[in-house]
Amino acid sequence: MSLYTTSLFVHILGSFTFFSGIILEWGGLTQLKKATRSENVLLTLRWFRPLRTMQPTSGAAIILSGLYMSYAKWGFQAWIVVSLLTVLGLAATGRSVTGRRLARIGQTASKDTGEISEGLRKLLNDPVLYVSHNIRIGLVLAIIALMVFKPGPTGVALWMAGALLIALILRATTRR
Repeated sequence: MSLYTTSLFVHILGSFTFFSGIILEWGGLTQLKKATRSENVLLTLRWFRPLRTMQPTSGAAIILSGLYMSYAKWGFQAWIVVSLLTVLGLAATGRSVTGRRLARIGQTASKDTGEISEGLRKLLNDPVLYVSHNIRIGLVLAIIALMVFKPGPTGVALWMAGALLIALILRATTRR
């Protein structure tokens, strides 16, 4: 077993873990929209706790193993550079956009009791929370495509544009 093979294993494991976190987040966001009481909101926010360690750990595994594999075999081609930068962007937006909004939801829900207040409902229906998530799903799917097809610069641009199209389609089909 070579260092490259080990790095590939870590890279794939990190990718599965990262995508599992996105699926967990999707489930949590879906449940938050359905919540009718502030107590339900507080219980649902527990779904997001594992993400605090899952996403940074898996992101680091993806980036570090990806950097090694790039150095050892692939060089820094367009699909690799864009994928690495996108993973960094995913990490930043997940924490800064979703994390902050969920913290605000938790603070508001802990002050409420019983039926969800109008202010809490407004936070739960914040479109930025859902658009951000949909964009991240699209970007992860685009990264997977880049890893599989290893396109040149034009192909990279097309796949990234496709990621945004996927996000728009998800947003249009998941509105309520």
